[in-house]
Amino acid sequence: FTAFAGPIGYYPSNFELITLFSILPFNNDFFSSLINFLLYIPVTICFFAVLRNFKIRKKLSLTLTAALLYMPIMVNQTGTQLVELFFVLSFLLSIYFIQENYKKYSHLNSLLFGLSMGLFLGTKYLAIPYAIIPIIVFIALNFKSKKILIFLFGAFLTGSFFYFRNLFLTGNPIFPAEFQIFGFKILEGFGNFSEQLKTSSILANFSPETIKKVFIATYQNMGYQGILLRLTLPITFIFLIYKTLKKKKLSDKLKPLTLTLVTTIIYALIYLSAPHTNVHILQNTRYALPIFLLATITAGILTSQFKKFRTAFVLLLLLSIFYTFFSFESLKISGFDYKKTLHAYTERENNFPKSTSLMEAISWLNENAPNGKIAYAGFNKHYHLYGRNLQREVDYVNINACNDCDYFDFKNSPDGIRSNPDFTSWLQNLRGKNKEYLIIDTKPESQVKMYEFDWAQQYSKIFQPVFNKDNIVVFKIKLLTNG
Repeated sequence: FTAFAGPIGYYPSNFELITLFSILPFNNDFFSSLINFLLYIPVTICFFAVLRNFKIRKKLSLTLTAALLYMPIMVNQTGTQLVELFFVLSFLLSIYFIQENYKKYSHLNSLLFGLSMGLFLGTKYLAIPYAIIPIIVFIALNFKSKKILIFLFGAFLTGSFFYFRNLFLTGNPIFPAEFQIFGFKILEGFGNFSEQLKTSSILANFSPETIKKVFIATYQNMGYQGILLRLTLPITFIFLIYKTLKKKKLSDKLKPLTLTLVTTIIYALIYLSAPHTNVHILQNTRYALPIFLLATITAGILTSQFKKFRTAFVLLLLLSIFYTFFSFESLKISGFDYKKTLHAYTERENNFPKSTSLMEAISWLNENAPNGKIAYAGFNKHYHLYGRNLQREVDYVNINACNDCDYFDFKNSPDGIRSNPDFTSWLQNLRGKNKEYLIIDTKPESQVKMYEFDWAQQYSKIFQPVFNKDNIVVFKIKLLTNG
């Protein structure tokens, strides 16, 4: 966990495990930034296959695939270690294996659906509400079948670890969030964390200004093709109403279109009520990627119903893709930058920290403590402190008597893991971990009181300042043995 970033260590982390496996053999993180580039290949193949399974023509399927891949929000994932492309891939695989299972009775497809859904659920908590409809569809198609047990087995293999770990450690599989039914608390979370989550959604901050920000963020992240794809949604709704009224029932041919439209609407409601969606709206529109996928699929199924307009739609879509990709305005407002992407492969300390003083502090550590044992305080993100080859030991050291405690142990304390600060306990914890250096951000984003900085200044015989610039201070720790 990272003490100054909240209890994020409890979140599902399937993608982070994949990233870890790309680091461990080389003791270097160079390849971890390539993962999302590589994921583009299976995402492309899988999305095209899903479209073809919906009986969408090949040329239209290729164009729709390009429309998705060239959305600024998708391009922005390259060269990063964000989980969204893996989230998208596992979601697409789940849809694909439902389709394959429907086409052909196969226990293997049921297992593969379970494995894919497990990967999806094990990536982030937001997958839980998104997964409900695909699971219901699968069960409905395979009711009273052994396939359901096979699916559950597959999902257990790839998606259960983090939930069972949390259940074992805290008694709550979705810790730090809580779970309530009609106001009754079923699973206890961390302090007022769940209340903070509720108030961070778009729905909780609903206003004309928020709606405006959401529309702008959606446009910036989906590009010009997104405008065209979104326009097909109300057209789809009108088309389905017209067809149903005309024939007085919904034909089997239109059921896939109805399913994708209804799911898109439900997912939109899930996104609007999801935590953090109102925090950094532009960046966190990535939580809506499953909606963008379904909107694109819906547009493809709808267009397939109108042979006369299919060519015109493809040309308009290609034009919008072209304009999105080459428009300076679109790339600028989406935050996409070729140069920035390429620079992701230079040394970490040259691009990751935004603070010049922090970059200089890391350079000092590289020269003077290349293999040092570092304690940190005040940093939300401390990954860059590990060094170029991840050779340094870096830890947050508890400032209280409970050296091995984490967020769950302080779940009812308003100060969380920073409760009961005590210098003697902190010094003993530093000694227990044999820490040689202490690096502090004296003005952390979390705005918590920096006891460590006050103590280090007060006990100058133990903590010798060796680097000090702006809000970044490095201390050499002396006298770490008793006596």
